[in-house]
This record gives sequence, C-alpha cells and structure tokens, in this order.
Amino acid sequence: MSQEPANSAVEPDPLRVFRVLAPVFGLLFLFLTPPFQVPDEPEHFDRAYQLSEARILGRIDASGERPRAGGVLPKSLQDAAALAMGDIPHDENAKVDRTALRKALAVPLEPRDRAFLEFPSTVLYSPVPYLPQAAAAGWGRLAAARPLVLLYIMRLANWLSWILLVGAAIKTTPIFKWVFLLLALTPMSLAQAASASADAFANGTAFLFIALVLRAALGPEPSVGRRTRLALMVLAAAVALCKPVYAILPLFVLVVPASRLGGPGKKRAFAARLILVAWGLTAAWALAASGASVPLQAGASVSGQFQNVLSHPSVFVSALGHSLAVHVRDHLPEFIGQLGWLDVTLPLGLVWAFYFALIGAGLIDKTPGLVWSRGRRAFSLGLAAAGGLAILLMIYAFWNPVGSPGIEGVQGRYFIPFGPLAFLALYNLRLSPRLRDSRPARLALTAFAAFAPALALFVLVLRYYF
Repeated sequence: MSQEPANSAVEPDPLRVFRVLAPVFGLLFLFLTPPFQVPDEPEHFDRAYQLSEARILGRIDASGERPRAGGVLPKSLQDAAALAMGDIPHDENAKVDRTALRKALAVPLEPRDRAFLEFPSTVLYSPVPYLPQAAAAGWGRLAAARPLVLLYIMRLANWLSWILLVGAAIKTTPIFKWVFLLLALTPMSLAQAASASADAFANGTAFLFIALVLRAALGPEPSVGRRTRLALMVLAAAVALCKPVYAILPLFVLVVPASRLGGPGKKRAFAARLILVAWGLTAAWALAASGASVPLQAGASVSGQFQNVLSHPSVFVSALGHSLAVHVRDHLPEFIGQLGWLDVTLPLGLVWAFYFALIGAGLIDKTPGLVWSRGRRAFSLGLAAAGGLAILLMIYAFWNPVGSPGIEGVQGRYFIPFGPLAFLALYNLRLSPRLRDSRPARLALTAFAAFAPALALFVLVLRYYF
C-alpha cells in the first residue's frame, strides 16, 4: 500500500501552517498587547465607532485656537483610552498599570454624554478598511458594551477578517505561498491584524488582490472568467479605498496575459475599467472627505506641498535622498516588527533572520511549469518601488511642513502591502535543485514562522508587564 497519504499529512504546507499559526499568534497578540498600544489605535477606534453610527464623513471644530478634525462621539471613548494608555507610549520604562486598566474597563459607554473628539488623520479614511471594526462596534453598542470591551470586540473582528483574507490569498496564489505566509506572520503584520487599525484590512485585501492577479496570470484556467474579473474589480477598488497610495496596486493587473483576457484589445479595456474604477472611487472619496481636512502639523499644507514639489522638484528630491539615507535603517526593522508605539524593539538578529528567511523562501518557492519572466519580475519590482515612492510623497505632503528638507513620519508598516511584489523579483532565479522546494527547507521555514512571532511576543511581554 502507498505511504503517500501518511507522508502528506505531516508535510509542511503554507496554507496549513497559516491556519495553525495565524489564529494562535493573532489571539496572543490581541490579548497581550495592552489597550491602545498600537500606533494610532485610539484614532482608529474613534473612527470605527463614528462609522458604526452611520456617520460617514467627519467634521471640523473651529471653536478653538486651531481647527480640529474628528466628530462628536461619546466622551467615554476618550476617557477610557486615556486611562488605559497612561504614560506608556514612548516611555520604554513605563509598564502596564493594572489599577488604571481596571478603571478603564469600568468606564461606561454613556452614549448620550458626547463631546468633540479629535482624530484628524483617520477621519479622512474611507469606511472600507473599517468594515469589520464598525460592524463589531455596532453590535457592541446594541449590547451596551463598555468602551474597552468595544475595543477588544473590534480587534477580534479585525483579526478574523484578516485571517479570512490572507488565508484566501495563500490558497489562491499559484506561486510564492511561502513568501505570502512569512510576510503575513511578521510580528508587525500580526500586531496590526490583532488591533483596531485600518492597516489589517488593507494588508489582507492587498495580499488577496495580488494573489488573484497571480492566479489570473498563471493559474490552470485558460481564461479569466467573469467571476474572477468581478472579484479583481472589487478588490482593486477596496485596496485603493483603504489608502490612496495603495491605488498603485491595481496596475499589477497588467501582468495578466492578453490571451487570458480575450486578446490585446479586451485586455486593455478590462485593465482600463479596473484602474479607472479604483482611481475614480479614490478621487471621489478624497473629494468628499476633504471638508474634514486640517493640517496635521504646524506648517503642513497638502496643496502647498504639492505646489512646492511641482515648482521646486529638486527640494523634494533632496528630501527624498535625505530620508532614504537617514531613515532606511529604521524602516527595515519596522517592516518586520517595531511594536507598540515603535517603542518595543525586537532583537536586530531576529529582524535580519526574517529577511534572510524571506529571501530564502523567494528562492526555493518554485512551482513546476510556472514561469515568471524577467519582464514581469522587473514590472513587479518597479511597481513596489513606485508604491514606496508614493508613500514617501504622501507623507511629505500630509505630515511635513512645506519645503521641509527631509521626510519625517514614515513607518515601515506602510510598505507591507507591496511586500509580495518586491520579493517576486526572486522568482525563477537559479538555485541548486537540491535546495529548491526541498522538504528540509520547508521544515526550516515552518519552524522559523513559529519561532519569530513567539520571540516577538516574549519581548512584548517583557516590555509591558515586567
């Protein structure tokens, strides 16, 4: 009798590994990360609650010394967040105050006691990346949940939607399943997935869109059916509406061969529709939300910065060079995992080991018969680079004073949706057949995928509780 079924039961498989590790580590991050100890989580929490009340657009309060953007929400949301956060963010010696947490947990919602709450950056986000959190908040409000309980309900909904999206991406893509798995299980990705942040839905949607494009380009189906085309259209729009800079990702559809879309003419027509829908909806939302836009820092002006870049492009080029020279050493660790409010530093050895694992996975993760040409590799890498440049430009416009000599405020987590595209450059590079997709390599990747988040959690617990 053949022993193949028995062997396959223990053979490392990316989807199986994800289904085991992602729920376990996601829940651990969800409950071990103290409330609001994820970048901008208080603002994401407020925006999700605002949307749960069917208040789609934010507003500006001009009654004070400076205009404030946000909305009128239960004052208890801010009170609970302030109690739970304390002075922990950015103070590496501050630990979780259990007494303060109990007080925060005891704060009732009191939905009629309202005040203007300020969340100027997230109020500009479309409802799309908050669909799980807003739905959870709506259910929690009906159950009269307290603010801190609402936060954990939002985290759970976000985590579940991320697991479904990324799991579907790993199942869908015909190549690079190990790379998708490792990118999903970086400590930073897991921390975002287990928070109320909009980044969780953005990352999951981006991964699924890229995976579906790869399926359309390389899958066993000879042509792209109507269902797949519709799914690509919906995902492209969703990705673009998560953050405007991610509107570059829909261009990845251009790698799908014309033969699979009915010929060159039909390919151009489909790609044009998909891109125009994604970009058109993004532009429409930006216009609708512009009424709640205020400068995020003194001297910052979006229109002024763009005008300055167009008039003096050398200033932006200089700022870009300065940012890359000074901050790239920060962005690389942040991409893998700079947790908390960027004040939970993982061992540098773990960070570089993760990059080594990603490169190794990119080299060995080959699917027989499926070729990713040099042109496609170059296009994928170029699109990832364009996405990175767009992120730097948007942060420069929204966060930095007009004409600033550098670009401040960029974080490595912003680049996660472009991760699969960057590592696609490694596909098809020559490697010894003994190493390519070997069982020992898969076992090593599985072990590392479990070890890295475990070590990150250990560092997280030490930072906040001991």
